[in-house]
Amino acid sequence: MWDLLRHYTGIERVFLLGAGFSAAAGLPLLPDLPRLTFEHARSLRLYKAGRVLEPDGQGKRIVGLLEHYYPFLRSPRRRLLEGMPKWFDFEHFMSLVSSGSFFEERTKERWDSQTNEGLSLIRRCLAAVVTHPLDTHGIPAVYLEFARRLKGGKSLIVSFNWDVLLEMALRSVGVPFTYDFHQWMEGGYQATMVMKMHGSVNWFADEDINWRKFPWCREAKEIGKWIPGLRHVPPSPAALLQCYYDRVAPIVVVPGFDKLRIVERLGELWIRPWQLVQNDVDVIVIGLSLRDDDYHTRAFVYPQLVWGTSA
Repeated sequence: MWDLLRHYTGIERVFLLGAGFSAAAGLPLLPDLPRLTFEHARSLRLYKAGRVLEPDGQGKRIVGLLEHYYPFLRSPRRRLLEGMPKWFDFEHFMSLVSSGSFFEERTKERWDSQTNEGLSLIRRCLAAVVTHPLDTHGIPAVYLEFARRLKGGKSLIVSFNWDVLLEMALRSVGVPFTYDFHQWMEGGYQATMVMKMHGSVNWFADEDINWRKFPWCREAKEIGKWIPGLRHVPPSPAALLQCYYDRVAPIVVVPGFDKLRIVERLGELWIRPWQLVQNDVDVIVIGLSLRDDDYHTRAFVYPQLVWGTSA
């Protein structure tokens, strides 16, 4: 099958990008996320009774979630600021929060199309903490060079990252890219195809933005019929931070053990790479590690790489 795809598309290599790809640009890794999420939430206003501002802002909600799910955790606020105990697992915490959101689905207690208010807040904060470094530090030269070498449409990008570092680099050096598989085919495979397996900080659900009047909403474009109901906005850090400030959460697969349910929203996205990563193609992995319990990613990556490797 791959010989036919290679003949028609001209693709010679597939890049699998994980957290290790973005880490060199100063983007945070999993151990830093509890503190950074809380710190960003603290910057968002929350009013108590009588229009009095809560000192910790929306961070108060995150402390409340920790108190609820970990009743024996002492001083959760201090722990968030100074460091969580070694036994704390952020993915475990996010799984509990996601489960609580799921239980509320039938009660109509929904903040947006995907989740309840608590999980929507965390999604916005997570998106913000991986976008802030790009807004303040810019793009390191090594990423611009990587983007230049993608010119010509010979490479396929399969990314497990939410951030828009790669897209910003591609735009900076004038290399066209697309999220739309059908547009990629109709365009003669000339653009760089970027498949973001865990969603993206610049992807939003139609139902979350159609009724809003914010200027950035008018720039949203459909990702394509293979991922129905989702739109993307330009990968501009300043504009994206405004999106989150406007309380619109992006479509991202948050760290947790219920990823398969969230992945369902991404349509055919998880089918295409499975078909494309076949024999007779160079696969370059740029990442750090893969958790033992990350079953849905292992189901996609590991068998294909082993069976597709020539000895």
